[in-house]
Formats: sequence, C-alpha cells, structure tokens
Amino acid sequence: MTDMKQYLMWWLLIKHLRDFSQLQPELNGVDVRAGAKKPKDPYPCMEIIWDSEDGFSLYKTEKGELNLWIDLWIRNDNKDPSAAYEVMADLMERVCTVLVRWSDALLKERKISTNIDVKDAISDAETNRPLIGTRMVIKIDWRRSRYERIQT
Repeated sequence: MTDMKQYLMWWLLIKHLRDFSQLQPELNGVDVRAGAKKPKDPYPCMEIIWDSEDGFSLYKTEKGELNLWIDLWIRNDNKDPSAAYEVMADLMERVCTVLVRWSDALLKERKISTNIDVKDAISDAETNRPLIGTRMVIKIDWRRSRYERIQT
C-alpha cells in the first residue's frame, strides 16, 4: 500500500499501536492483539478494536478523527473483589502511559501528529467473574505533519 494514497487510517494506526504496545515494558506479559477473540485468554490481554473514523476526505487526507476501543481483560480468583480492581486500575494506568509514548512514536516514525484522549472507561459490571473487563474508549485526532504532506 506504500505506492497508493492512503485515505483510511484506522488499520494503519491499530497495527502500529499493537506492534508498539507489544514492545513496551509496561505491557510485558500482556497479550496485545488487534481485534477481539473468544475466548479472551490468555490473560491479561489488551484488544484494540476499531470503532469509527470521521472527517477523512477522498481529496484531502491530511487530518481526521479515529475512535478505538481498548478492551482490557484480567483473571483474578481472589475472593476479595477489590483485589481485581487494584490489578485492573494498574493495567489501565500502564496502558495510558503507553498511549502517551505511542503518540510520540507516531510523530517520529510515521510523521503523524496526534491528540489522544480517553473519552470513557466502562466496566463489564463484573458479569464475567473471575474475569474482569474494562473498555477504554479512545479518541484520536490526527494530522499528517508538514513533512509527510510533502512526501505524499
């Protein structure tokens, strides 16, 4: 796809986030994948799921908005429910750290400037105990840097 003009960014960004995340020490031992699978194991896992892409143009593909879901799953057999909360909160914090670093990597490696926000974090309401899941809804406003536009 390198010879073609790229209109859609969702798959490019998901692949980059997956590959980048797999190399980060904060996510060592976390199975990071693009897309969702059933069963979710091995645990812990991070699934990067495409939600929507807005604002792209067929004639001027310099900026847009992408929404992703990052689903996190852990298994915790502790009878104290707060033990699972502590593990999940720690994993969510580590994912946020990786997202900040990923934004820098996108600019350096792909010449794509991003503003990344966590719009929402939603619990699975403990309906899958001893599994616990969280969906982080990520909004990415992206823009190709000036250098990238000259090269395209």
